[in-house]
Parts: sequence; C-alpha cells; structure tokens
Amino acid sequence: MQLVLEIATLFLIFLLFRQAVVKAFPVHAVGLPISDDSKKALRKYRRRYLVLFWTFGILLSLLFSIGLYELFFQLHASGVEGHILIIERAALLLPSTVLGFLAGTFSARWMNSRMQHDGLSFFFEEYYDEWKGFDTTKVRGWLVLSSIIIASAILYTQYQVYALKSGDEIEWRLSPGKLKKNKLSEVVDITAQAGDEFAIAFVSGDTLLTQKLGGDKVSFINSLKKAPPKKAGH
Repeated sequence: MQLVLEIATLFLIFLLFRQAVVKAFPVHAVGLPISDDSKKALRKYRRRYLVLFWTFGILLSLLFSIGLYELFFQLHASGVEGHILIIERAALLLPSTVLGFLAGTFSARWMNSRMQHDGLSFFFEEYYDEWKGFDTTKVRGWLVLSSIIIASAILYTQYQVYALKSGDEIEWRLSPGKLKKNKLSEVVDITAQAGDEFAIAFVSGDTLLTQKLGGDKVSFINSLKKAPPKKAGH
C-alpha cells in the first residue's frame, strides 16, 4: 500500500511539474489548415502512441526492477566471500517505474513513428504541439532531467541499505547514515519475527532488522549461528 501511495504521489508531482513547464514553453502555430480526415489520423496516431507508451512503460519498469536488483547484488558482492542481503526488491519498483516510463516515452515514440508507414510522423508531432498548446519536445527534455535526478537520488539511498557477512564480521547499514560493523562474537540474540523476518541484537545495543532487506535471509542467519563461541574471560 505504501508503494502505491509513493507512486501515486510521484505521478501527481510530475503532473504539477508538467503544467508549470507547459506554461513556460508555448508552441508556435503551424499555420496550416488540417482536414477532418487528418484530424482523425492524428487521433489514431496519438491513441497508438498511448498504447505503446503504457506497454513499453510497464515492461521496461519490470526489466529495470530485475536489472537493478541484480546490479546492486553484484556490486555489493564484489570482492566479498560471504552471505549478502541488499535492499528488498519491492523497494526498487519506484525508481524502476520512473526509469521504465522514461525509457518507454522514447521507445513508444520511435515505434509509433516506424508504424506510421506514410511518413507523416513529423507532421503529426508538430500538429499535436499546436493542438495541445505547448512544445512537447522541450517539456520532454525537462521531464527527462527531473526523472533522472529523482531516480538517481532514490537509487543512491537504496544502494546504501545492505548487510553482509564476511569472515568473522558483519557489515550493515539500514539507511544512508552511519556504517556499522560488528564481530560475529558480538551477536547476543537472534529473534525470529513474523513473515520470516529476524532481529539480530549486538552487544553494543544495536539491532539489525531484516524487514528492509532482500535475499536469502535464512542462509544469512544460519551463517551467523555458526560463529565461533566466545572465549572464556572475553
């Protein structure tokens, strides 16, 4: 539910931003009359674009989600011999949606042009600008810039959420804040929680919660339980 609200909020922000940009980039009139048949062809051209836009947007969003998760995992796993947990896959849906629909905009425009066999795509694009009352090319440029900035900021934050076990040490971070490192011998309690989640308590009083993390949590926990026992007097 939280993810749905985040995506809905993001689209609302884009709509408000789009309206502001629209007023800043008025289009110059083409100045040529257009027949009723041409108007019908233009509407068909735009309807086909919308179908392609939503199709490409959804498919590319899913591909970005899969690709980003694998990329995060490989980056964190580089040079590490041990168990790794990274940001949960569902958390990547928001930036993946932004990037997916951004890429979908250009993919749909390219495919729509290829499907317009009479070569009038450029003509329809210019008339669509006049019909809507703003320069879609300039608006698209600002949307690209804002999308990349938003997605990059979200991904930068999400990349810093992880936990890994390397040797006798656990390195973890649940937010872009301070990186924490603990020895396996500092684990004082591992508590199973609802939904196959765990809470790992350390001597320092810190607690590693796995709710924000994705991966093989059972294997990760089992690897911690194999920690060597504390030596007497320590």
